[in-house]
Amino acid sequence: MAILKNGAWQGMTGDVSIYQRKGKTVSRSRPKTEKKITPAFAVAQQQFVYVVNLVRKMKKAIDIGFRDFDANRAPYNVAISINASKYKLARQNNITNNLSWFEISNGELSNVATVNTSIDQDGFFDIAWEGTEEWKFHHENDSPVVVVYNQTKDSAVIHLTTNKRSDQSAKIPCEQCSEGEVIELFIFFTVHPFKHVNGGKANVSNSKWIGQFIL
Repeated sequence: MAILKNGAWQGMTGDVSIYQRKGKTVSRSRPKTEKKITPAFAVAQQQFVYVVNLVRKMKKAIDIGFRDFDANRAPYNVAISINASKYKLARQNNITNNLSWFEISNGELSNVATVNTSIDQDGFFDIAWEGTEEWKFHHENDSPVVVVYNQTKDSAVIHLTTNKRSDQSAKIPCEQCSEGEVIELFIFFTVHPFKHVNGGKANVSNSKWIGQFIL
């Protein structure tokens, strides 16, 4: 920092150097040096930005899916942390051509054992499921949440369906979709509001990636 010495200011203040020259007080800015960014850091930064973008696009579903994961952290931040690690592993295993690694929800409620999807002539996704995951809780009136992510347009639509687990199927529209676009589907289940327990790990299931589709 600059100090007053013998009636004159000398030293540094911020990026400005102050000194005495021929009896006069002179100030000049220090030359700025650019921080060197290593290739590894640049790649890691790009990966992180990619994950943050996905989480932001699916935030409405993530707020439900990670709501009770950690009482001390926001669902948005939890999802970023978990998926940043998952994406790193997916890159190591060379499986980044789809979003099978991405997690929208995390909980102890059962998802389904199997799920199949077809596209009807009106452009709706006909999703059918069977069974439950072993050793996990479930209820016949659990509600499915379906996420339609348009990879081509980098946009997502969250469907809080009125269907029940016992229906074993749901018809989901592909809003603002066009021929040739790449779509990724996810599904997870939530308990009926009357069964919801604040902070309960069994309020939601883990999300399941249904698949990637080209319209």
